Amino acid sequence: MPQPFGGAWTKEKLAVLAAYLDAYTTALKNQHFDLVYLDAFAGNGYWRPKASDSVYDGSPRIALKIDDKPFDKVVLIEKDPANCDSLRALHGDFPRRTSSYGTATPTKRSPGSAAACRGTNAP
Repeated sequence: MPQPFGGAWTKEKLAVLAAYLDAYTTALKNQHFDLVYLDAFAGNGYWRPKASDSVYDGSPRIALKIDDKPFDKVVLIEKDPANCDSLRALHGDFPRRTSSYGTATPTKRSPGSAAACRGTNAP
């Protein structure tokens, strides 16, 4: 279950993100380079407004739902290991879009920084 986060502005922001990602991938669908989606604050893939029990897709799920020209690579970064587990579970929801998720350990250059959950679209 997602943590309570944000409000009406978050729903609006994610609607704008969805429209932008759709337009961006459509505009670049005939280009001969890889499209990469990077989310440095991925959360667990869902969000829930503070004043509600409703659950909505977060930015990772929105990016993975792009149909016209899916991202060639998806990189999801999240500090909370439980959220990383939820991000890995997205593979079941998007089996053709994601091939792997893993956890990276913090480096000496960034102590305690974050676990990184990475995913790559299947070819």
